[in-house]
Amino acid sequence: MTARITNAKIIEALRETHGNFMLSAKKLGCSRVMIWSRVKKSEELQKVVEDEREGMVDIAEGALYSSLLNQDPWAVVHLKDTWKRSRVCRKAAAGDHREGRRAYPPIPHDR
Repeated sequence: MTARITNAKIIEALRETHGNFMLSAKKLGCSRVMIWSRVKKSEELQKVVEDEREGMVDIAEGALYSSLLNQDPWAVVHLKDTWKRSRVCRKAAAGDHREGRRAYPPIPHDR
């Protein structure tokens, strides 16, 4: 069965499922591993998966932005924590921490 599934059919399924291998496999009646294997071998399929997943990230960022404008507490905390981790990681990658010290600050226990 998998030999008859063309890249065009895989592309169609990947677009419909926004790059989700499991859902694409169910639509095509094959295994997730077969989808993964075909994507791994094809630059065209890799590009489709990348485009679809980037689109999902754009949608998620838009939803987060809307929630921030509404001042939803979860969104504010999520963004603050994410940016904090991002700053610490950039500093660690740049070598901006002392030898033998953690890249992440210790978690305070007095919360």
